[in-house]
Order: sequence, then structure tokens, then C-alpha cells
Amino acid sequence: MSANAGGGIDGGLTGGTMSSSSGLGTPGRAPFVGRNSIKGPDFNNLDFRIARTFPIHEKINFQVLGEAFNLLNHPNILSEATTGYFYIKPGATADGVTCPAATGTFNGCIAPEVAPFTSTPVGTPTGTSGVLYTERQLQFSAKLFF
Repeated sequence: MSANAGGGIDGGLTGGTMSSSSGLGTPGRAPFVGRNSIKGPDFNNLDFRIARTFPIHEKINFQVLGEAFNLLNHPNILSEATTGYFYIKPGATADGVTCPAATGTFNGCIAPEVAPFTSTPVGTPTGTSGVLYTERQLQFSAKLFF
């Protein structure tokens, strides 16, 4: 969730005790979204290695090997857009949503991040590669043991 209401722990939105290094409330979960309730993307990776050793002499061997990393070339999503809701102050309008004026304990509105108002909807992949988990990689080598 982006933004937060003032005057309470975590802006009074989640009932949690989230705070920043300054001691002020930080953006958190909308109250109706459970903690760790959203499943992330699956991870698929198949590595394969094949090797063959050829004896040349009593103490001399020649080895050839081939390795494949991410053999099936499956794209692994490593990060996603995570903002699903945003806070609107009482009496304000944001992204086409108008929040009524404050009354009593009313503290603002929680509105969903939806297209076309948000540039990246929640759950949209934002990164699919990294140093270790990237596209298919092949490696061939030979060794001489003596």
C-alpha cells in the first residue's frame, strides 16, 4: 500500500506495529489483506550435466563434460509490482477516487490501484533475470588428469 494516514501506528490502517527508523508510521497492508496471503510466482530451474572419462594411460585420463543451466529456458520472475492499494486523505481525490470529508473517527479511504490510474498493476512481473537465474546457459570443458 502506498501513502499512509497520520496519527497512529502504521497510520492506523493495519493495526500493526510497523515503523520506520524515524519512528513514524510506514505504508503497510490494507486491513482486509492478510499477512503473507499473496502467493508469489513459482520458480522453475533444471540444470543438467553429462561427463565422460577416457583412460589414456595407467595414470593419465582425459575427461569431457557438458553442462546446461536452466535447460528448459523457463523465464523465472524474480520481482513483481507490489502496491495494490493506496491511502487517500479525507476530502481529497486521487486517481479518480474521491474520499468523503472526515467525520468523527473517519480517517481516510483505502482505494485499489487499478488501470489506467496505476502504471504497474499489482502482480505484474518487473524483473525476470539475475546473475544466477537467467536464460539458458551452456558450458563445455575438457580436463586432462595426470
